[in-house]
Amino acid sequence: MVDLRQANEMKKTTIEIPDPLFLKAKIRAARDGLSMRNLFLRALQTALETPSLAPQKRRVDFPLIRASRQAPRLTFDQVAAVLNSDEGLL
Repeated sequence: MVDLRQANEMKKTTIEIPDPLFLKAKIRAARDGLSMRNLFLRALQTALETPSLAPQKRRVDFPLIRASRQAPRLTFDQVAAVLNSDEGLL
């Protein structure tokens, strides 16, 4: 957790907030005896400490498809020859 009292460097930003949400935030800040700035800093800190609701991306192992037998070893020249031929691999 970042100690907001010890943060020496701050960045300024501008965000657009729907009027009803801003009014709720202003009421909450007043009720809790906070400035709007501190309310937003606390809310942002809490949001960043809470685990994300987005699905976690699953890591995959390569190769994705396992061959049933060992693939032949090809040289660069052999691969280039197949790619440059009109017949392809067949």
